Amino acid sequence: MAWTASGLYYLTFRDLLDTSGLVLNLDLETHKVALYTNTETPNFSTETAYAATNEVTSANWPAGGVALAGTTVSESPTGSLMWDATDVSVASTTLVSVRGCKIYADALTTPTADALIVGVNFGADYSTSNGTFAITWATAGIFAIDLTPG
Repeated sequence: MAWTASGLYYLTFRDLLDTSGLVLNLDLETHKVALYTNTETPNFSTETAYAATNEVTSANWPAGGVALAGTTVSESPTGSLMWDATDVSVASTTLVSVRGCKIYADALTTPTADALIVGVNFGADYSTSNGTFAITWATAGIFAIDLTPG
């Protein structure tokens, strides 16, 4: 299989809205970005937590990923919830065939440790050789949720 799309992890968002007790603070700067190859096939319906299978690492991009900084939740545009963060840039990496990333709640332990938030498909494989690996989030943020009824 292959990584073909980006998406939010359904079970995490369902658990925010039911009685399971999941509390996810998107403003925290402990959420991590882990990188994956195209061998990874995210299942946005059933996956719940960070896993190292098919993860790409380097001396400066460790297993488990790097922390997000500058996280914000805002209404942008009107009627939408947008989650954004400072663009990620890590120097002196040697990474091979990075196809996408998964962002997860690293500090979260109950009821789901390392709960997955969003997976982002980069659309192509990227590599570095002792270079900078950077992720520039879209103008619309890491993700946006339309809050207006259809």
